[in-house]
Amino acid sequence: MPCAQVAPKRAALAAAQSTLDATLADLSTAQARLAAVQDKIATLEAQFEEATAKKSALAAQVEDCQAKLQRADKLIGGLGGERSRWQATVGQLDRDLENVVGDVVIAAGENARCAESDAAAGCADASMTV
Repeated sequence: MPCAQVAPKRAALAAAQSTLDATLADLSTAQARLAAVQDKIATLEAQFEEATAKKSALAAQVEDCQAKLQRADKLIGGLGGERSRWQATVGQLDRDLENVVGDVVIAAGENARCAESDAAAGCADASMTV
């Protein structure tokens, strides 16, 4: 009689053991898939962090370029005014160059007049503008 009670229990144990083994195999497969998914998530998070850092660097570079562009625009605007000023200066110098011979003749004549007359009385107080 005791053998008759043990045999069904051993059969039930064997069935439970096979079910446990199948469940543990499924668990092992699920854990392997979970590990693969977690690795993929870690890889994606690393790529996300890298992309975010690159985005921030590019945003800083855009701001830097915009600031440089604004400074360049101001500089070009200022240089436009310098161009007109230099053109006016060149025009004035051209006119002065046309008159230089006459100015030299007038200055030479004044020097000659002062040399002939009394230097203390006539030319010391005289001021000439050309």
